Amino acid sequence: MKRLIAAAALALVTSAGVLATTAGPASADVLINYVSPSIHLGQSIQVGVWYQQFSGGPEGYWAGVWSVSAHKWIFTRSGDASATPGWTFWNVRLPERGEYRTVYGTPRHPGSGTIRTVFDTRVS
Repeated sequence: MKRLIAAAALALVTSAGVLATTAGPASADVLINYVSPSIHLGQSIQVGVWYQQFSGGPEGYWAGVWSVSAHKWIFTRSGDASATPGWTFWNVRLPERGEYRTVYGTPRHPGSGTIRTVFDTRVS
C-alpha cells in the first residue's frame, strides 16, 4: 500500500472539481494513506494518518470522504495524529456507485496554513 507524504501535493476542492498543484519543499509531520482510484461496490477504502514523531512538528489532521453525487460528507474525522503510536486507519464503505473524494487536511508549520490533499475514487 502506498503511503504519501502530505507535503507532496496541494489540492484545492472546488465546486467544479479538483485542482491539484505540487507544493514546494516542506517537512511533513503528519503522513496520510493513499486511497485507491477505483473499487467495486461493497468494498471499502482505507483512510489513515500517522504522526512522524521524529519530525517534531504539527500533529493535527482532518480527513473526510465526500460523495460527489449526494453532495455530502459521508465520513469525517479530525484530531491529534500523535495520540496513537503508528498508523490510525478507518475503513470507509462507499455506499453507492459513483465518484467520491477523500480529502486530507494537514498543517504546515504554525502560522503557515494547511496542506489539502485529495484522492478521487470511482465505485463501479
